[in-house]
Amino acid sequence: MVTSSSSNNRPAWFVGAAYGGNVAEGDQTDRFLQLGVWENGYADDTFSALIDSMQPGDRIAIKSFFNSPNRPNLPFDDRGHNVTGMEIKATGVIVQHLPRVNGRRRVKVDWTRVSPPRTFYFSSYQQTVHRIVPDDWKKQALIAFTFGNQAQDIDRFRNAPQYRERFGDRAHPGPQNQSESQPLPAPQSIYSYSIDNILADGCFLPRSTLDTMLQRLTTKQNIILQGPQAPAKPGSPSDSLTL
Repeated sequence: MVTSSSSNNRPAWFVGAAYGGNVAEGDQTDRFLQLGVWENGYADDTFSALIDSMQPGDRIAIKSFFNSPNRPNLPFDDRGHNVTGMEIKATGVIVQHLPRVNGRRRVKVDWTRVSPPRTFYFSSYQQTVHRIVPDDWKKQALIAFTFGNQAQDIDRFRNAPQYRERFGDRAHPGPQNQSESQPLPAPQSIYSYSIDNILADGCFLPRSTLDTMLQRLTTKQNIILQGPQAPAKPGSPSDSLTL
């Protein structure tokens, strides 16, 4: 198989091999591997911009998406929830773009079959063509699993914020990465604080002034405690309280 000399920071491509769920045409994985190609299932320009950005040397994988509860042989307890993931069926390196066939875009690929297919859980890449850039730990894990034959850290994914409530540990130790959300602090007790408390704490203002301030705050939702004050017209009430 051709190996890519590109940096691991280059994008990787995850593509489907079934033509829009068309049962008559079915899964094209075997044909793609035999011909050494990947072919877009759409004869129009769907995904053309993405396909145009594929470069020789980019890594590419054929995947199929699943989303189902009670999937057999899970390495964790799904607790009756839907589980999303991908089956990785083949991996390869893009060699070059090829002319269209029956209107469908094609690229030449040096493929290696993955047999049996490997399952990566907690992914949501259902679209036919995905350009994955390793810009967070989840995408880095997917690329390392697919092209580096590394095991998926199931526990880390289960306990990530978006999955923890459904699949995480009951006594989860907390985020394992600074990029993950930190738990909110417990709310503090709320108690009443009245004018009597203000005066008892040493406020220098008289009770009548405090009463006026609270009345203004209730009726106007705004108090100017200090600052320039425009002269009020004779007989008109002031909306500010200058101390």
